[in-house]
Amino acid sequence: GYARFAWRSLVFDRARRNAAVELVNTSERDGEEVVQLYVRDSRPGRPRLQLCGFARIALAAGERRTVDIPLDHQPLRRWDEHLGDYALDAVPRELLAGPSSQNLPLRLALPPDAFAT
Repeated sequence: GYARFAWRSLVFDRARRNAAVELVNTSERDGEEVVQLYVRDSRPGRPRLQLCGFARIALAAGERRTVDIPLDHQPLRRWDEHLGDYALDAVPRELLAGPSSQNLPLRLALPPDAFAT
């Protein structure tokens, strides 16, 4: 069989623009998992989910670890005709983490200015 993982926590660090995800290998065998981070923007016309970071992590049987993943906010930008450049709107978003876009057990509300510079 395959290793099984418990997804324990998701923390957003605004200053470093990264997310920390805690995983536990709950099985009796070593295994690897890909941690994927998505941002949800519920406004009309925006993609439902945007992949903003990922990392592959290897955990021994029973091991618990927190992995820090930098967030790429570039996919969240949109073209602004008036500016003639890409812009990042200050709107509420949701950060989600899991092994795939179809399985996202960890969720965290982000403030509108989460990616402000």
